[in-house]
Amino acid sequence: MKRVVAVVVLIALTINCTYTLKHYTDYNEVQPITVSERVGEVVDAEEREQFDLYSVISDFKSATFYAIQEGGYKVKIMAGDKMLIAVNRDSQAVAVLRDYIDRYEDIQRSREVFERRWKIIDYDTLGQPITLNELKSFRRNSYSCGCASGAWLVGLVPNFLLSLVAIGGLTWNMFGTSESGLSRPIPGWISFIVINIGTAATGAIIGRRLDDKAALSAIKEARLPRKLY
Repeated sequence: MKRVVAVVVLIALTINCTYTLKHYTDYNEVQPITVSERVGEVVDAEEREQFDLYSVISDFKSATFYAIQEGGYKVKIMAGDKMLIAVNRDSQAVAVLRDYIDRYEDIQRSREVFERRWKIIDYDTLGQPITLNELKSFRRNSYSCGCASGAWLVGLVPNFLLSLVAIGGLTWNMFGTSESGLSRPIPGWISFIVINIGTAATGAIIGRRLDDKAALSAIKEARLPRKLY
């Protein structure tokens, strides 16, 4: 009965394993901020070229940054006659962007140092860094879901074998043979412990990888610029 309940729980967690970042749409905007004294409150087209900011935006005119009370920033980008909005909820986002602009020339000579300093693991569509700091924040909300998926997928085969052991359909000759030449099967409780520890460990590793991949995809999607008008 317990095994049936566990399987049902795992299936439920796997099916409901949706990765969303509600804090990207639920936040309190504070006020315009100066991300760096080198650009002032508004990044114009010339400064955009100088510091290689938002190069994927066509017909760029200006960008204005707004602090978010809970951490991160929102940027309003004028592109032609369109207003685009993008949000970055990494708690280190302002500091990373300020460092990038303030030390732009040095960073171009050694970008790897900059990426190691801020533990940058990827970049979003607008070319802004995604740091390990934000990935860890995402994990706290979705890690158990990924682990459940990993444990479920990896555990199918070993748990099937475990069932065979439990009903006496499989014996292992791990301990050699007795004097009579008969094989010595592993006791059921040892099989249960070994297989389930292995399943849990492997599931946790795969679960973490699932979480990381899902987190990066969710963050990139949440950061996509949307048209205001």
